[in-house]
Amino acid sequence: MIEVLFFSAPWCSACKTAKPVVEAAAKESGYTFRYIDIEENSTNSKLSAKMDVSSLPTSVILKDGKERSPCMIPTSMSIRPCSSGYEP
Repeated sequence: MIEVLFFSAPWCSACKTAKPVVEAAAKESGYTFRYIDIEENSTNSKLSAKMDVSSLPTSVILKDGKERSPCMIPTSMSIRPCSSGYEP
């Protein structure tokens, strides 16, 4: 199972722009999309710290629960590798 975690915050204007792009690309690729508001609760804050999210928006691709590729922002309407050697 492949999931796309989209880390965001209500005050992040770039997140508002990127969210529909990342969500559409994830769904088009058959991936599960999870929106994570880092300010919503402590669980989300802890998850963002665990995933080493240092700026917003950040998308993290997980395969079978393991991190595969962190991405700062989407570059197109498709999910693409953010680092060399990525294979979902």
